Amino acid sequence: MRKHTFVAMVSLLILFIIGGPHAHGQIRAGPANVLGENTWTSGGPSGGYVNSLGMASTDPDTIYAATDGGMFKTTDGGVTWMRTAFPPVLVRSVQVAPDDPSTAYAGTDDGVYKSVNGGGTWTRTGLEGARVNAIAIDPLHPQTVYAGTGWQLQAPDEETVGLFRSTDGGQTWQKKLSQVGHAVMALLIDSNDSSTVYAGGVFCSRCFFKSENGGDTWVSRGVGGYSSEQIVALAMTPSGTNPSVIYAVDATDMDVFKSTDQGESWSSTGTPFISPASPWALAVDPNDPNVVYVGTHYFQGRVYKSADGGSTWSIETEGLPPVVPARYRD
Repeated sequence: MRKHTFVAMVSLLILFIIGGPHAHGQIRAGPANVLGENTWTSGGPSGGYVNSLGMASTDPDTIYAATDGGMFKTTDGGVTWMRTAFPPVLVRSVQVAPDDPSTAYAGTDDGVYKSVNGGGTWTRTGLEGARVNAIAIDPLHPQTVYAGTGWQLQAPDEETVGLFRSTDGGQTWQKKLSQVGHAVMALLIDSNDSSTVYAGGVFCSRCFFKSENGGDTWVSRGVGGYSSEQIVALAMTPSGTNPSVIYAVDATDMDVFKSTDQGESWSSTGTPFISPASPWALAVDPNDPNVVYVGTHYFQGRVYKSADGGSTWSIETEGLPPVVPARYRD
């Protein structure tokens, strides 16, 4: 069951992480119509749109849900949920420390918040005034935390737009990347080398960014075929996979792209999305590098699946239940 829980909560439900180009990352999900024998059931919380899920790697049954109405938590793999002490405000992103399931970071429209007691209390720990879209924690050095900020209506040169890094658990932050378009929407730490970090920007000509020294310096690459890209999601095959593969969603191209050389070059996977069903989130099965899931916004919130590394795709579901975390059952 833990594999199913992991794939369900992390792989499939990341279609809720960002949701779409709405002001609050909202998704429109139609009624459930699941293909095959697998079924989905809604499982709370009733906190509004779910923007992000954070799972504790040391305890897969502990999951935090960042919603439009605050932060929720489950300790039984999604069977029951409880509201944490987070203020009832929109939370855009959440990540759990890899070494401690009681420590979590949350990104809001007013900076980063941190809890060290399992959500019992939350304290703002920096980037006040910044809209924090994505958070990533170094799995080998948990005090090193990255935050991607900004939004499409902000000027690219504003102080609160870019990629920030903390090396002291969120106490202090430094901007490490500025030329990201209007926002950083996606962050990814290399599964084989945590000093290699990837970021996705929006509305720039080369919106895929890569650092090989923990964020000190960066290079940019183009992914899609348009002059303005929107890299809104990144995912990578599990540690030890040879070759390691990175997937990126470019919302401008409405396609998923694939790189087998750590982002140096990219090719389209030719995902069969029908406008306006743009891909918006993705994940790779942690146990099978060839299995990739893609979530779309609009068009009933379809989920697509590839079992051959993106060569072919099938519809996993025509639409999920109401926009709350769901639990997988087979």
